[in-house]
Amino acid sequence: MGNRVALVLEDGMRLGTAGDLIGTTLIDKESGAANLSWSPDGGKLAYWRDGELWLWREQTSRMVWKVETEAMSRPRWTWRSFWDPAGGLFAVKSGLGNTQLYRVNEGGGASPVETRLCHRLDTIGSVLVQEKWVAVVSRDDYGDALDLCVRRTNKSYSQTSKWHWRIQDHSIAAVAFEKDNSGLYVAVLDPDGESSIYFLNIADQSEDKEWSGDARVLAIQPTQDRVLMLERGTPTFRPL
Repeated sequence: MGNRVALVLEDGMRLGTAGDLIGTTLIDKESGAANLSWSPDGGKLAYWRDGELWLWREQTSRMVWKVETEAMSRPRWTWRSFWDPAGGLFAVKSGLGNTQLYRVNEGGGASPVETRLCHRLDTIGSVLVQEKWVAVVSRDDYGDALDLCVRRTNKSYSQTSKWHWRIQDHSIAAVAFEKDNSGLYVAVLDPDGESSIYFLNIADQSEDKEWSGDARVLAIQPTQDRVLMLERGTPTFRPL
């Protein structure tokens, strides 16, 4: 978010700046950190590690919620987290068409929310929220898809998909709303390891392929007009 970049490398999770992706600082020595998510103000970083939801802030990481072992151990359950534009932290439990949403208390613990996120496949991979839209990435045995849904209130998300975008036999690596929220950038990885960036225009539901390359896309930053990639093990930026 902004000028800071979090990277999960072999020795753990590191924090750097856009101008220096090499001189990073180790903020968590565990290399198993996953599903990294910056808060809207860029001051906090949420991530999962071994069935625990952690929060990094002001040079300190702490666990805010530990999911029950039984709930984590079932192969059909996948846990992800996302931030509401107002700064609320949520956790999503999904699998086999069943989705449960929780509001996470940054002081510890979580409570269920009476709503469901729209998705048409088996497991939610990521959720991206802005003022009007919710983008949900789901996957099954045949590839990934993106559902674009209407955001109604802080705690209510439409279960009706306005646009179901399917990418057969491919995986969606990253999603970001365009600067003026008129569309979405989607990074797609094909079976041969080639990455492509698509732009999905919300108004007319059309798609344009921006570019393709061999580097793995880690994140898309429309506000900075750039893409963060991992090329031969080295993190680099490329203009959108």
